[in-house]
Amino acid sequence: MQNMVKELGAMALKAAISGFWSEILGMLWQAFFPPPFSKEEAIMKLMMEWTEQYVQRAIAAEVKNAIAGKMCTLESATDELNKCMASLKEEIEEAKKQRGEVEDAEEDLPGRLPTISRRRRSQPTTPAPIPFPESLFLECLTKHTAAKNAAWAVYNQIKTTGYKQEMAPEFQAIAWSLMTLWRQLYNVRLEKEAFEPESKKVSEDVLEAMKDEMKKLDVTAKDIMDEWKKWRKDRLETKQWRYRSGGGGSFVYYYQASVTLIDKLTGFEQTWKTEKSKNDNWPYDILTDKFKEHVKERHMQQKFIEEFVPMISTYPYVRRLIPGEETGKLIPDPLPVFIQLPTLSGWLTGNNQMDLKKDGREKWVYASIRSRDHGPIHSIAGRRGDQIDQLNFVGRGFVPLPEHNTGGEEMPEKYFQGKICGLDVGYWKDWMHRFTVFNVKNASDSWKGKSSTETTFYASGPGLCGLYSFDRPKMQADGFGGCGDALQLQMWFQPDETLK
Repeated sequence: MQNMVKELGAMALKAAISGFWSEILGMLWQAFFPPPFSKEEAIMKLMMEWTEQYVQRAIAAEVKNAIAGKMCTLESATDELNKCMASLKEEIEEAKKQRGEVEDAEEDLPGRLPTISRRRRSQPTTPAPIPFPESLFLECLTKHTAAKNAAWAVYNQIKTTGYKQEMAPEFQAIAWSLMTLWRQLYNVRLEKEAFEPESKKVSEDVLEAMKDEMKKLDVTAKDIMDEWKKWRKDRLETKQWRYRSGGGGSFVYYYQASVTLIDKLTGFEQTWKTEKSKNDNWPYDILTDKFKEHVKERHMQQKFIEEFVPMISTYPYVRRLIPGEETGKLIPDPLPVFIQLPTLSGWLTGNNQMDLKKDGREKWVYASIRSRDHGPIHSIAGRRGDQIDQLNFVGRGFVPLPEHNTGGEEMPEKYFQGKICGLDVGYWKDWMHRFTVFNVKNASDSWKGKSSTETTFYASGPGLCGLYSFDRPKMQADGFGGCGDALQLQMWFQPDETLK
């Protein structure tokens, strides 16, 4: 789905900006309905891939019957429009050719003023210039209005449905459709104005309408994202377990606790457990709402990267269909400028593979203080033994984590290869063993300890590639004493200049 919409957007932008206004929608619908699929099959391939993976099956029928049906109506309307526009283009080109011949003939007139009799004999006759094909132009405008109304019908269905939060991919597709239709109208208006330079510049009104349409789309995009976050979090739940033994005349009590996060949408479960404590009920600290909300937020941050961002990833480029903004600076709306990855630590990243110790109940769990801000990171150095003893994140200055560590041997500084859009971090118990970065071409660099053993790892995945790059460490544990302590890393909106 993501690649298909990228293809759609790239073709629409290329055609629109190049001025091939009669071909924009042909390219658009080639992306929507690629062979060898029928219209219905292609719509399902485009619109249902994400739905089937991440959304409850109960709404699949509604998406298919309502949204896909309206998209097929839109395709039919744009097919009629495209045929009309192709004919209009031919007539305009013929009119331009005839006008060029008239101008050439006028340039061939003798430079001197001949007598009346001589003028009658020698002055070449020139055909009257072919006028702008007004009748066909008006017919195409009628078809354009019909296509735009069909697109608005899809948009309004998405905007008003109770399942709006599950329709990010459908929204992205219809945003491209609407703005491509507007750009086509703008381009053809310019063609008409070139024939009638004294006429009202209707293209300027179209431009303002495009900007207004973009504002409406931005509001809906933000609503969809906010609704998705609420809806997705509602699919998470936690369950807890507490243990106490002893009593019956004994003065020794043992305490232990665990919390399990359950993702009801995907079936994923992750458990965090404490060690058994003697005569101290500190393990019950993880049974608080604070910790339960913390692990839900961690999971939501990862799901946002994996599920939502890829389904809206081309939307920032839609704005480039607006005349004058073809090469302008991209803005992330509705996405944030910065995205925080889930808080990482040897204990948080694992799944019941290591017990929480009392002295780690803060520094293994919460990244509660800000790391030094020396701007975006461009390279990393460090020190290592069997595991990583220290990482130095280098930007305008450097951020050493932990701050004071002279153990192990030096790991030389290595510069990143291009924009870093993904991270993969491996742990051995409460130590960080490996820190790997990769770019959009999947080229990677690693800093790692000498051993080859890992007990758990975190991988951000490729969901941010093309839009975001690694910025810097954002937050760290209070009293950060080892690379396995709680650490939160930040990504920054740095999109590719063109859709790829």
